[in-house]
Amino acid sequence: MERTFAQGGVTGQSLVAGNLLFSVARGEDDADIRRLFRENALGGWVRLSLEREPNAFDADFGLSRSHAFIIARDRETGEAIGICERSVRDAFVDGEIRPLPYFGSLRVTPARRHRIRVLRGGFAAVRSLLGEPSDLPFALTSITADNAAARPQIHSSSADSQCNGSADCTVAVAIRIPGSTDSTTTGRPNEAMSASAAPPRPTTSAYRAPT
Repeated sequence: MERTFAQGGVTGQSLVAGNLLFSVARGEDDADIRRLFRENALGGWVRLSLEREPNAFDADFGLSRSHAFIIARDRETGEAIGICERSVRDAFVDGEIRPLPYFGSLRVTPARRHRIRVLRGGFAAVRSLLGEPSDLPFALTSITADNAAARPQIHSSSADSQCNGSADCTVAVAIRIPGSTDSTTTGRPNEAMSASAAPPRPTTSAYRAPT
């Protein structure tokens, strides 16, 4: 199987990295996923808790090609310390309908929030356990513009934002997926993220709340 960072490895539906175990979430993980949503509000000028009751797995409504959570646990205690969510939907890219991944619902407990191993392990698990060869080699995500904890992590590997950083803006960015190859990635490094990608229905890249 594919080897990963820090002498870890992929085994079945799990990835081991140091003292952390990243797995594709199953039904028995539902209570922990809902707890992480409930206890870890989004940062910003207002703290917003987006919860998934009564079942975290029902939120997709069957609209995606694929939908899954990665859940991270401490290998010694079994404690759930973080989650992220990946869904894949059809989008128009360069005139063709292609499967476009979206990353969301990143939640990490406060004690582990600023440890880079958690983020690296989560993205490695998404890539190794959920990625498909037909998926586009980049993924979209979004954060509130004044989320000071999340923006430096996301923007360090993302395309330029189209928001000026005011508190009433939600930023949509693209994340390049290392190791992916695709016809849209040839040429300059950022071309994969600057390709014309849009869901079949019209959308905008930033939302501003009414004043």
